Amino acid sequence: MKFGIIVIIFTFIGFGLRYSQIDRYLWVDEALFAHLVKNNQHPHKEIIPFYIEKLIQSKNRQQMRLQFILFSTLSIPAIFFVLKDKKKALIIAGFVAILPLYTYWGSMARPYCVGAFFAILGYRWPVFYIPAILTTPISITAINLWKVKERWIFYLIIIISAIAYYYSMSYIVSVGHHKSLEHLYNAKRFWYIPTIGILLNLGDFDLGRISRLLETCKRLVSNKRM
Repeated sequence: MKFGIIVIIFTFIGFGLRYSQIDRYLWVDEALFAHLVKNNQHPHKEIIPFYIEKLIQSKNRQQMRLQFILFSTLSIPAIFFVLKDKKKALIIAGFVAILPLYTYWGSMARPYCVGAFFAILGYRWPVFYIPAILTTPISITAINLWKVKERWIFYLIIIISAIAYYYSMSYIVSVGHHKSLEHLYNAKRFWYIPTIGILLNLGDFDLGRISRLLETCKRLVSNKRM
């Protein structure tokens, strides 16, 4: 109960930090997104945000950004909900609530916060990786590594689909620097989802896993000697 109250506080703080930036002028990619929606140009990426915006039909930049802010804010309690260790979940939720990487990009009309939200849910229920990938293929970086053995077929399909989707995007051909590792390193927005994936997997990290792995290795070595 105590943890739940703290998560609610973190959620309100996270919303406040994101909402405080809602009046900024539109970034070029946000303006392009608004143009595509207004002119009903079917997207080659960001499919889920596109159709959400088509449904809402925002009248101004604040209204358009608000839906993304809500997705980013809802990621905070979602993290607490999907992780089993609630103490670690609380710490991670706190990081996502206040770190500038998440508050800045979580206040913009870009796909990262939407993809992250679905990827967080997918960490526990893999079916949510589907809307995450349809939002941005970067969402594959938030896969639950501890469940690979159980879900490897599903994950393999998701990874192949994400890679195919990534290379099918028309903007990749026209904007060659997106394939540059230097660009990916410097463009902080691309780290929004991967870092959340790292945090989620760290939240499920257990020293007992290493002990069990070492025991398994010892048994394998012993069997070979015999």
